[in-house]
Amino acid sequence: MVSLLIHKLVTTRLERRLAMDDTLNLYGTPKYLTIARDLRNKIQQGVYVAGQYLPPEKDLVTIYKASRPTVRAAIAKLREMGMLEVIHGTGTRVTSPQIYQQLTNQLSFTDVIKAQGLTPKTQVTRSEYIQASETVANKLGICTGDRVFVIGRLRTANDIIISYHLSYLHPEYPVDGARLEKMLSLYRYLNEIYGLSILFTDDTIWAEPCPPEIAQMLGIRPHRVVLQMERLAYASDNQVIELSQSYLRSDRLKYKVRIYRKGKMQ
Repeated sequence: MVSLLIHKLVTTRLERRLAMDDTLNLYGTPKYLTIARDLRNKIQQGVYVAGQYLPPEKDLVTIYKASRPTVRAAIAKLREMGMLEVIHGTGTRVTSPQIYQQLTNQLSFTDVIKAQGLTPKTQVTRSEYIQASETVANKLGICTGDRVFVIGRLRTANDIIISYHLSYLHPEYPVDGARLEKMLSLYRYLNEIYGLSILFTDDTIWAEPCPPEIAQMLGIRPHRVVLQMERLAYASDNQVIELSQSYLRSDRLKYKVRIYRKGKMQ
């Protein structure tokens, strides 16, 4: 009987506090976190999709029976998580998915996308033989003017454009564009069609303004800064199989690297 009265007294006091202060829910959790969690779930479930605006702040106040500061705190939390962006004068918009890739992992782009629960797609924009420039020839270990096969690919995750890739291959390894679009991964294609296995890659990444023709395919303004990556892919016999030049939207793809200290700390 005593414990029941104490429980009722505590519950009554909490309910009174909640009536005066909307910053907590019934269980004492900050209400902005509850709102943020609900909005996050709706984004993940597709109720709000990338590029779509959330209801206006005044509507969210009504929906969640919360004050404006509490709603703003919830939105700020999702902004920190990279799920929302505030467009001043317009509203709050759901951002495109962020793709993270560990530099130490030898995973293809397709594997990276799938590992994060997203759906990868490849659109082949170019597939032809060309004469190798001096730069391409030096990288592939051939002579300037020799034939090489070039293939251009636009890569997406959940139909959101992520990157554009140009791959240069030795002439004995042509790629069927339609078949590659179905297989998604160039490395899988080279393995299944030609028996080539990529042993390792040398990647160089830097930031640089995007050429206008590439920017158009990426859906961004010309000369906007993007991440560029040059990759040399080596087969099991240490032969360079592929030279690729990639243009990566830095607002949608990020690289992570873990560095280990050698020796004892001084």
